[in-house]
Amino acid sequence: MLYRLLRIGVVALSVTMVAGAVAQPIMGTEVVRAIQAANALSGQIRGYHRGPSAWNGYAPPPPGYCRTMSKGEHALTELARLASKALLFRQSDVALRVEKAGDVLSDELDEEEKINDEAGMIFDIYPCPAATSTYAIRAISLRAIEQRMPGCRKRADALRVSFGARRSVMDQCLRSPGRPFAKSEPPVPFERQSKHSYPQHRNARVAVVPASAIIRSVCLSAEV
Repeated sequence: MLYRLLRIGVVALSVTMVAGAVAQPIMGTEVVRAIQAANALSGQIRGYHRGPSAWNGYAPPPPGYCRTMSKGEHALTELARLASKALLFRQSDVALRVEKAGDVLSDELDEEEKINDEAGMIFDIYPCPAATSTYAIRAISLRAIEQRMPGCRKRADALRVSFGARRSVMDQCLRSPGRPFAKSEPPVPFERQSKHSYPQHRNARVAVVPASAIIRSVCLSAEV
């Protein structure tokens, strides 16, 4: 998770650095496409751990599993970029819409990843489980994580944190009681992450200020 969180933070920083070179605010069509893509991916990923077709681990991963999970991570990075750009142009309504879609996608990704993590799966190249990985334990971890998910989502919503900080909150909340935290290590490039690198990167901290917090701050300053 560390590499993915750092990507979101880097995207937000990059948008800030090039703000002077960007002459136009975000177009409505760009936002609509990004949110629609994120919502579609959220639904697909949700289906892996919820509903009648949920992957219980008694068979190999569903067709397109690796591709869908990868697209979800890239879509989340794009939403973070759009949210940061919207704030720069004071498009608060756009930032809040993008952030809402990002929260939903982020939660589905985190739940799916935590299920695999606690099932002890290994990865040759994330997010594709290795052929030698044991899938059967997934059914047990799936039930446990699904029971904790509603409470964890309420907790994250109440904290009103950003994409990166929300993933950190969800990671801690979904973790099984008594399960030790993995040691954080320097991030490994996405295409080179192995079965040894993936679980070690779940506890990163990226403090990207959420749109709602910035909007509240601007309103308070205006009142003064």
